Amino acid sequence: MVVISLVLPTFAQKTNTPDSQLRQQLDVLLEKTDDAYINNDPAAATALFTEDAVLVTPDNKTFHGREAIEKYYGDLFKEVHFSKHLLTVDQDSTYIITAGNVMWETGEWSMTFQGQTGGPTQAKGYWSAIFSREGETWKKRTLMVAEEKIP
Repeated sequence: MVVISLVLPTFAQKTNTPDSQLRQQLDVLLEKTDDAYINNDPAAATALFTEDAVLVTPDNKTFHGREAIEKYYGDLFKEVHFSKHLLTVDQDSTYIITAGNVMWETGEWSMTFQGQTGGPTQAKGYWSAIFSREGETWKKRTLMVAEEKIP
């Protein structure tokens, strides 16, 4: 009989220390995302994604490729106007995946928006993204967004 033993690190053993310079670069990307929402600018929101990106929305719809993502944002921004959009990054987030060219980051989001009828609505939730470096620029390769139901 062969026994295989696997030792996994515990949370207390986690040693990831986010790279502050890398974090600053991603903060710029997140600010551009917030600005695109506030300005209802689908082209600006889409420009932050790679050509082959995948977007999974809070309602579990999946969009493949920049063209589909731009159509999603165009339709969204026609229906609602955002007066607040804020992305934050988890304290221990920003994980390098491959040779400094791919990374993973997680965080929270909150927003206030208004549709064509009714008053302002608030929403919040969580996000997880994989970023790829294109030259000196980071772009979203995969973005998954989940909404937390506000009572």
